[in-house]
Amino acid sequence: MPLPQWIETLSVGVPLMDLQHRTMIDMLNRLGLSLETGTQAMIEQGLNDLIDYAQFHFETEERLMLACNYPDFAEHQAEHRQLLDDIQTLRRRSGNTTTTRTEIIDILTKWAMRHIIGKDLAYRPYVVGHPFAEG
Repeated sequence: MPLPQWIETLSVGVPLMDLQHRTMIDMLNRLGLSLETGTQAMIEQGLNDLIDYAQFHFETEERLMLACNYPDFAEHQAEHRQLLDDIQTLRRRSGNTTTTRTEIIDILTKWAMRHIIGKDLAYRPYVVGHPFAEG
């Protein structure tokens, strides 16, 4: 699977969220390079960085959804928790020879794109133009 790329159709209409999504995609691309040519330590560091950034992003996004009274907040928040658990599981499995490096980046790429397209774009109508989203 090719590494993910940012395209404008992924925009949720909130510059801060779009910047954070682009940052996560960039992190996935760096992790993809580490998975191809890096050491196990580099891979683990990339996964740790991704977990840390995802937690930061999810907290920011959840504050936005709450401020804008997003009706599917609880479901979205639950998916965030599951996604973090999934990344942590991949981190634990990254040293296991049965989990290939290609599988790791495939799983993470599908996860990121499916989440942005399937879940994050759904909150767009609730947040675009909202004062909390602008500031």
